[in-house]
Amino acid sequence: CPITCDLCDVELSNAQELEEHLDSKSHWDTLEHIQRSSNYDDMAVAFLQEVMVYKSQHCSRAVEENAFPGLQENHHMTKVEMFHCAACKVHVSTSAAEVEAHISSPEHLSNTKVRLLNTTY
Repeated sequence: CPITCDLCDVELSNAQELEEHLDSKSHWDTLEHIQRSSNYDDMAVAFLQEVMVYKSQHCSRAVEENAFPGLQENHHMTKVEMFHCAACKVHVSTSAAEVEAHISSPEHLSNTKVRLLNTTY
């Protein structure tokens, strides 16, 4: 499936090409330009990059689903999706209860307050 890097406005043939593009100097130069021209902090730029990585991973899902043809129910394997909290540097299940528990936890509140203070000075 063709994919576009929305940040660089470049069309790529597949998820592998997007992954290579996301590691390229031209992509990172574009991120730096966006950050400077929009006055985004590092957290906002990291979020933009994570969105593009998420896009590349989900476009390759069709290939991924066929990657383990021998996987059976009795192997007790489940494919899960996770959220990544940049402030805490942890992965959180997409369960609404777990996300809510994480974002209201003292650790998360402390980490986001520290990030906010660091970006305002």
